Amino acid sequence: MIASRASKTFALSSLVTLGLLAGMTPAVGTETPTTTATAPAEVATASPPAAPAAPASEPADPVEEPAPSPAASPSQSSVAPEAPAALDYRNNSDLLADLIGEHGASMGQGIERLEVTGDAQKPAPGEDASPLSNGADSTDSVEGAAMAPLATNYWQPSSGVLGVDVSSHQGYVDWDGAWNYGSRWAYVKATEALVYKNPEFGHQYNGSGDRGMLRGAYHFAIPNVSSGAAQANYFVANGGGWSADGKTLPPLLDVEYNPYDELGNDCYNMSASQMVTWIRDFSNRMVTLTGRKPMIYTTTDWWNRCTGSSTAFSDHALHVASYNNYGAGTLPASWDFYSVWQYTDSGPVVGDWNQWNGSLTSLQAFARGGSAPTAVSPKPSVRSLADMVAVDSSGTLWNYPANGKGGFGARSQIGSGWASAKSINPADWNADGTIDLLAQWNNGTLSYYPGKPSGGFDSPVQIGSSGWQDISIAVGPWVKGQGITIVGARADGTLHYWPHTSTHRLGNAVRIGSGFTDMPIVMADQNLDGRMDLLSRDSNDNLLRYTGSGTGTIVSGSRTVVGNGWGVIDAINVVDGFNGTSSRGMIGRTTTGTLWYYPFTANGFASASTVGSGWSSYTIAGTDFTSTAPAPEPTPAPEPEPSPAPAPAQPSVRALADMVAIDSSGKLWNYPVNGKGGFDARFQIGSGWSAAASINPVDWNADGTIDLLAQWDNGVLNYYAGKPTGGFNSPVQIGTGWQGISIAVGPWVKGQGAAVVGARSDGALYYWPHTSTHRLGKAVKIGSGFTNMPIVMADQNLDGRMDLLSRDSSNNLLRYTGSGTGTIVSGSRTTVGRNWGGIDAVNAVDGFNGPTSRGMIGRNTAGYLTYYPFTTAGFGKARTVGSGWSSYTLAGTPFDR
Repeated sequence: MIASRASKTFALSSLVTLGLLAGMTPAVGTETPTTTATAPAEVATASPPAAPAAPASEPADPVEEPAPSPAASPSQSSVAPEAPAALDYRNNSDLLADLIGEHGASMGQGIERLEVTGDAQKPAPGEDASPLSNGADSTDSVEGAAMAPLATNYWQPSSGVLGVDVSSHQGYVDWDGAWNYGSRWAYVKATEALVYKNPEFGHQYNGSGDRGMLRGAYHFAIPNVSSGAAQANYFVANGGGWSADGKTLPPLLDVEYNPYDELGNDCYNMSASQMVTWIRDFSNRMVTLTGRKPMIYTTTDWWNRCTGSSTAFSDHALHVASYNNYGAGTLPASWDFYSVWQYTDSGPVVGDWNQWNGSLTSLQAFARGGSAPTAVSPKPSVRSLADMVAVDSSGTLWNYPANGKGGFGARSQIGSGWASAKSINPADWNADGTIDLLAQWNNGTLSYYPGKPSGGFDSPVQIGSSGWQDISIAVGPWVKGQGITIVGARADGTLHYWPHTSTHRLGNAVRIGSGFTDMPIVMADQNLDGRMDLLSRDSNDNLLRYTGSGTGTIVSGSRTVVGNGWGVIDAINVVDGFNGTSSRGMIGRTTTGTLWYYPFTANGFASASTVGSGWSSYTIAGTDFTSTAPAPEPTPAPEPEPSPAPAPAQPSVRALADMVAIDSSGKLWNYPVNGKGGFDARFQIGSGWSAAASINPVDWNADGTIDLLAQWDNGVLNYYAGKPTGGFNSPVQIGTGWQGISIAVGPWVKGQGAAVVGARSDGALYYWPHTSTHRLGKAVKIGSGFTNMPIVMADQNLDGRMDLLSRDSSNNLLRYTGSGTGTIVSGSRTTVGRNWGGIDAVNAVDGFNGPTSRGMIGRNTAGYLTYYPFTTAGFGKARTVGSGWSSYTLAGTPFDR
């Protein structure tokens, strides 16, 4: 933390590789494929706001105020004295003590400075503020700070044990308050370098213990002023000891960005090998003095840069800093598991909050001298072809791992947004040794999701663009020795197989039969001859086997009845290894939701057994087995015919004129623009977005693919980097405290990429420039008087520079002309429309009605969408482009303030 929470203005953002996002975070990690839906219908008439009218008299024109500039330096003589060198601080303890000052550094100080100022050694605004007392929460903002006003982060991880860390910056801590928010342990700063002792240490350390928390001490390392062993001696002599009393946490070494530019660069001007040697020296001495290896607090960036990605400390517990509300992210090179995650510097009571990555029992054992929990070896989401993959009624995708003994282990969630899946087939489609998912969707597309060895799935690859919704498919090695293929029965009863190409797509379809109308098919080596067969059901509920040749055809005359009374089975999944590694069989679900396991034999089936119940509401992997029809004798027909051509991969949001919208269940949809003043069929691009206050499609990271900038009800501001092949990368948090701010996103400064302009609740208008690292720079105040006035950014007068549109208390639509340099042209306020009180959302769209068109779409309170084309004088003729949108949150600006 920096000084006091009064000065906190930013939280660290971090990428995660998580496929699913929990809590408020949208679930885009599984890259939900397109799903069928109908866009709200168009209507013929509507009453758009009136044409442009004369300027109004309120509010006042914006005042152009520059960002605060640094105060002038005190006068100096013509020759400035030479600054002390790092060696001087090493040799002069008084000089070092003066540099460290009254409070010294604290955990995460460099991280916060990086996010606020872009420099770990440049103090953030307000860093010298006096410490908080009694745990009081401050929400004072700092003028010109990089982020929106401070907001307390009340989010908490859903697992683990919460704890806090404090230093002299907090002063007297409200330990009751911290306890009530969930803290059960605390780390207290004891020392820094060889000269600083926390003057608040005694009451902070004892106060946390008296409240019932486990507590420990930490040392802030300054590696280039002494040996590691010397600082360990100083730490232990001044509070850093340990005893196995069950109350004392192991000592903690805080090694991170150098906060003092007088002492060198971020790595203290030390080489990677020097840094590793220093940490080892500190650790060895701590073991000698206390019997415990210190836990190491650091960040992934600092560790990998300053230790050269050392892997020498994997036997030390890790306390990693990564400020966000979704996960610890990529860990430093020594570790594949974290013991503690510092997830925020702006939590309640004290600011810095952390999660112990385990149970309270494991934390207590850690305090008594036990080892920290270790990582479970990563495993794929689907571990064997005997697992049961299933979709529940909410669209959540689950895996029930087979135990190899005829049953299943505890289920785990592996995806969301799968309600529109027609079928799911686990298969190692790309032959990399990890099971993938082949998904057939109700909208006719066919995709596969490459499984990751460590769990989760890569972005989907579409291998069929349309026409698959009416085909019963079976997946497996139909041609012996040639990998996974697809066999499908079309609605007209013809049977085909699609070979698997070297690029893991589908080759031309090969017709291998006819007469399979309304007959579901299953692929399995049911007669155990080493070649795949097809199973189907006739109108008399007999189960039929069509013996495969192993060369891509059905053996002529091979149809055999292998079961009867199968009318009660509505789904079948083939499982290998379900009841032993060499077992072969299939699981059938009855219409009452009972699962039966049918072991294969050369002559049919061995005795069946029930292996589950209560499955009626699930879509289970394999084949929907509900259709019946007369049994055919297959008719070989080898002539090829065209297969669904793989569609070229596209981003989830393809144009800035697309309409991105959230429905009432939190699903995120894109309605792609057709370039002719309308939308094509929507498709789902995410879920879990109910708590979004606004969404702005924008190419935020300037890579040519449209991203999403999301403002959340809890004040967090994130961007989701769009992938060229569809889906989004993990969110990057670029701000907190944004609730209540009306934001507009676009190239406010001409030629400098996307930026954010925001009207705060006090009416002050700011813009936040876009930094080279795709974060936000310091806020620049550009106006006032915008209380309760929503804003939209658009080049409304078509002069090549962004303007701001807003609505006054008389429901006039106002334009504030942008200068293109980050300010509003003085006296430029112009009324460009009246009677806009019925418009509750506005989205600027480029290319909606042709590639050069410019305009915006407004939604009225009745749910109609109206397109307003821009002209140099105001607007062209408005027209209605949709209806039924009342329940959606639309991209752009909520206009109902």
